[in-house]
Amino acid sequence: MASRARQSHLRRRLSAPVLVALIVVLRFFGARADAETIVVPIPDGMAVLHFDPKIVSEEYLGELALVSPYVSWTLSAPAWEEDEEDGFHGPDLFDVEIELGRLAQTLEDIDRLRVPPLLDAALAYVGREAAFYACVRGALLAYYRGDDHALAIACDEIDAPTVCSELVVEAPLTRAAQARHRLAGVGWRDCMNERFRERLGTYPLENWREFLRTFGVEEEIVEHRGC
Repeated sequence: MASRARQSHLRRRLSAPVLVALIVVLRFFGARADAETIVVPIPDGMAVLHFDPKIVSEEYLGELALVSPYVSWTLSAPAWEEDEEDGFHGPDLFDVEIELGRLAQTLEDIDRLRVPPLLDAALAYVGREAAFYACVRGALLAYYRGDDHALAIACDEIDAPTVCSELVVEAPLTRAAQARHRLAGVGWRDCMNERFRERLGTYPLENWREFLRTFGVEEEIVEHRGC
């Protein structure tokens, strides 16, 4: 077991709206003085990448984690939960703005990122995810702010007036805040997300694993245990 640990935050901001706000880099000193570890927060736990800095640098591996499956898992916001209280006042626009800003930052980071050929497919996959969810959240924010026709858009070539036609038609007729939230943030969003996941397919996990093997990186998934 390591006797001491030094912890620092990468300057680059990751942009998953739920848990992945940053990657934490831990350097362990002990039995393996040359071992370093990157810890990526994921839903219900963390992904731990053990690497040799003589093979891949801390900075570069941290950047490449942006296109990892761990970040991909978190790009889609969790399903909205029904408000258990009677005092519902509508969606939290500040939270939607924060999510949209993080996705915009992710797209900027992805645009600047240079990956090894093994991760080309992963880069394209995560970039496409981020672009789609930025489009969806932008439409939700505009609708919540009063644009009755904001949901009549296309994201990733998924045409909402075609695939979610009933909801798009109802959108301008829905006035109450709670009803608009349920129509857009639950019904419309889930409709668009379902079509998108069908089109997108699965993350190229074997490419990521081959990258880990090629660069001598060991992967460990640690789950948080509830009480």
